[in-house]
Amino acid sequence: MLSRFHLLTIAFMLTAAAGTHAATYKLQAVQSREIYGPFAYKSDTFIKVESGIFKVNIVSGRTFRLTSTDTGRNYGVYELVPGRIIDIGDRLFAITDIKSPPPPAAESHGQAAKQRAATSSSVFANGAIALEYELLDIVGYDWKLAGVSGASQRDLERNTISLKFRHNYLTGRLGLVTDSEWDHTLSGNTNTFSNASMSKGTGWVVGLGVEIPVIDEGRWKASVFGEVSYRQEKLSLQYSENILSTISTTTTNGTVVSTNTASFQRATAYNVDATLTEMYAALGGSVSYESDRWFFYVGIRALPWIDTDLDATISSTYGRYAIEFERTDPVSGYGGIGFNVAGTKCYVEAEGGGENAIRVGLLREL
Repeated sequence: MLSRFHLLTIAFMLTAAAGTHAATYKLQAVQSREIYGPFAYKSDTFIKVESGIFKVNIVSGRTFRLTSTDTGRNYGVYELVPGRIIDIGDRLFAITDIKSPPPPAAESHGQAAKQRAATSSSVFANGAIALEYELLDIVGYDWKLAGVSGASQRDLERNTISLKFRHNYLTGRLGLVTDSEWDHTLSGNTNTFSNASMSKGTGWVVGLGVEIPVIDEGRWKASVFGEVSYRQEKLSLQYSENILSTISTTTTNGTVVSTNTASFQRATAYNVDATLTEMYAALGGSVSYESDRWFFYVGIRALPWIDTDLDATISSTYGRYAIEFERTDPVSGYGGIGFNVAGTKCYVEAEGGGENAIRVGLLREL
């Protein structure tokens, strides 16, 4: 019968033997040539290199992802292959001295490509959700009154809060228009109406699209996108009309009859709903650069198809006057800058051209 000493000895030898067959690897910094490791190739372990401390997550077989314990940013997916150069927190490292590598996962090349695409990082990374608020969004419209073109372009000013998401190539957004106002007042005249304006608008917007990466070179990335959107908002159409009234009075003084006539205007105010509905398709592209602490991006967006309908009619004693809107400029450029704070991206974005906007947002990669 084996003693307790012998049992402990056998257990220690088995553990040591298992440890010698565990997969390990080292990392060599490309610039400083410093070697780090060996590290165990297992999920939920940590590596410490000159750019920080990172958590290891095994995706499948020889592929893995690293997560910064400082910023929460994901790096990878990488493959455990000798000599492979990987980017970890502003530094490049080469994988070396792999011991007892695990077998490759039983998956097709197509599946591996999908996995890499699903886990790549960008400004709006795959598997991300963002909350965005438009401090100001100004859209220029040409307008007509009763079929006659207005004197010049006028703007509609909006505030919108939106929830955006991305999963793989699919993108979407759902927003609420909290306030909108037309920056113009139609004066009219005494024979029609006076002081027509539109304000106090509220509504919603929904969009669905795709974004496809075309360049992925380290920290530089570029993509093209397309989206179809639908917007509806109700504004308060306010105007008044002046009705000219005449009152005649007749007086008799003996045999003399006299008639006095007095004219005056009576103003009547109206407040009715005006519904603005827009459907449009957007196409564009963007380029971004991202470091551990900060990032920036620029892009262009065009609207090749727009359908705008404004159901706004002034009805007075003298007739009905329909107001029509049509977007003037379908092309915009935009750019933003932001910072990574505890795994959350905080950014400010500006847009100019067909739309002039300032937006702030928070984005979290999932």
